Amino acid sequence: MSKSYFVSGGNRGIGFALVKLLSSDSQNTVIAGARNVEGASELKKWADLHSNVNIVSLDVSIAASNEGAAKEAARILPDGLDVLIANAGISKSYNTILESSDDLYYEHFTVNTLGPIRIFRAFKSLLDKKSTKHFVVVSSAAGSLANNIDFPISTSCYGLSKAGLNLAESGGLRDCGCSSWSRRNRHGLSGFERCQVQRCV
Repeated sequence: MSKSYFVSGGNRGIGFALVKLLSSDSQNTVIAGARNVEGASELKKWADLHSNVNIVSLDVSIAASNEGAAKEAARILPDGLDVLIANAGISKSYNTILESSDDLYYEHFTVNTLGPIRIFRAFKSLLDKKSTKHFVVVSSAAGSLANNIDFPISTSCYGLSKAGLNLAESGGLRDCGCSSWSRRNRHGLSGFERCQVQRCV
């Protein structure tokens, strides 16, 4: 059965791997969001070879960019979107909590914590058109209070921003009609990357 997917941060890392995996089934339609489309050379090469892959401009730190990406996705998928994957994120600092500047904290928070909330807000009406209604958040155990891992480096800005995201996905999203559907852990470059799948009803 064919499905439609939108992957934020689909130009590299986990996001690009997801785009390649999901689009390997030619029946699927995959839309990859990238902050710098012109610079996404590998993603563009992949899209040139796979007609079921579309690329749209998306900066998750800007509300208007999320809304614009949702409008473009609606044009490509008039019948709705099955799965929204909030993957885009940043990890720019390994400084300790006290060494990290306010600006670094704000930057990580607006991308890693608010970014998935912005994209869900923008895309929810498109998800509502389908019965699948899956919202996937790629987070990290670096932001876990219950299952801390002794990371070899400081995760100050990144960890705090992911802790906020983990709280949103575990409880806050239920406020807007999402119920926890499943949780999977996977090894990532920064320890464990956690995928939380929400089914929005």
